[in-house]
Amino acid sequence: MVGTFTDIDDQKQLSQKKDEFLSIASHELKTPLTSMRGYVQLLNRSLKDEPHSKAYKYMNRVEGQLNKLSTLVADLLDISKIDNGKLYVDHQFFDLDAVIDTVVDTMHQTQEKRILNIERTGEKLEIPIFGDEMRIEQVLINFMSNAIKYGPDSDHIIIHTEKDDKEVKVSVQDFGIGVPPQNQTPIFDKFYRVEETSVRFQGLGLGLYICAEIIRQHEGQYGMTSKAVEGTTFYFTLPLRVVH
Repeated sequence: MVGTFTDIDDQKQLSQKKDEFLSIASHELKTPLTSMRGYVQLLNRSLKDEPHSKAYKYMNRVEGQLNKLSTLVADLLDISKIDNGKLYVDHQFFDLDAVIDTVVDTMHQTQEKRILNIERTGEKLEIPIFGDEMRIEQVLINFMSNAIKYGPDSDHIIIHTEKDDKEVKVSVQDFGIGVPPQNQTPIFDKFYRVEETSVRFQGLGLGLYICAEIIRQHEGQYGMTSKAVEGTTFYFTLPLRVVH
């Protein structure tokens, strides 16, 4: 019994040290990343009159990789906050329709090499949502980014919205490779990545876990449906609150 308690204590200490390392490392990485992004932006401005030069093209690639690294660091920071119960959610009334439109515009602007066909279906929500606008936008961007990443041979994405007296529901449907049935249950777990796609597609397996925590803190529901080769739909719901 003594050995068992010791093992549990050791595991707790290791887990705590791991969380502390993630928190410190992600915070320390933010400073040089911010400086690098600043220098890259300055270089891009100095090369704006030479859009066809190799230097300009290389700088754009550097900026793209920096954006990926910034996203990974932001995910690690969020994981650290979630593990320590400090993920901040600022509830205020906001326009979810406007957030969806902003995310769609963002996706079009950031996908320079692909012409996306993003279709909006269902009804306009036209009702204020009580929640954290930036965090809900983060969830939508993650769902949309996944749809783009895992649908490399399809540029069609559907955003469907619906509502009833109690909640609103937002779904993001792609027509990509799909998720095998055995991989669907743990898809929202921390650090989980589908083995069949882990080599082909980069990532730490943090995005959906963070999305799940954000929706939980909004007292909503989340989930997914998928069929191999036919595509995947991720969705979340948010409860309706009365505007006083």
